Amino acid sequence: MAPVTCICEVIFQRIAISSIQRQFGELSPLIGFILQTSGIQPEVESALRKLLAKKEAVAQIERQFQERREELALINQEQGRIRENMKTLKGTSEEKALLQRYVASLNQQEDRLAKINSEISAKEVELTGRQREYLTTAELITFDQTR
Repeated sequence: MAPVTCICEVIFQRIAISSIQRQFGELSPLIGFILQTSGIQPEVESALRKLLAKKEAVAQIERQFQERREELALINQEQGRIRENMKTLKGTSEEKALLQRYVASLNQQEDRLAKINSEISAKEVELTGRQREYLTTAELITFDQTR
């Protein structure tokens, strides 16, 4: 079967990006497609690239937020394991040394948990701000791209 070639001409007439987002959801693939079209006005291209940069900033914070949540889960799992091990100790001198090591490890983990929770709170504030910037930028972009 021979490959099929399709030529698409995209004509925009006074389109608001926010209305496109409400209709189609995720904008990045659509914006990428628009940026690849020939004849796009420089100011339109600049505005769309700025919007993509803001979207990437939001995505980066979301990734960092997810990394912190994953680290919290790992620490909680490790603490559960340590606590279970501590329950099995009988009280011999060797086990007392091990118990001290477990307690020190739990203390370090608790410190890390406090720091992660603080980072998560800061990321939530930052994420809200970046999302607001992204949405504001999307709402302000309109353009007239006619041929």
